[in-house]
Amino acid sequence: LLLQVYGERILRIKGMLNVVGDPQPRILQCVQHSVYPPTSLAAWPDTPPCNDRKSRLVFIVRDLGRDDVADMLFSIGGIAAEPETGTAA
Repeated sequence: LLLQVYGERILRIKGMLNVVGDPQPRILQCVQHSVYPPTSLAAWPDTPPCNDRKSRLVFIVRDLGRDDVADMLFSIGGIAAEPETGTAA
């Protein structure tokens, strides 16, 4: 849904996901409207920050606010965004 609504403004989505019942992390990659098949890593990284096994998503966007992305994620799955953000200079 996020890509359907904001596809032209979402340049890239990358993520490592903790899927219930799967001991391996899943890797998610999207480029605008294209969603690539998820892959799995052999094991979770054992170094910070990923050794806590939390799901993480990174959005690279153009002309799209953090609140827009956070609101959409919350509306489709109750996913609350954490306050960590990065912005390009």
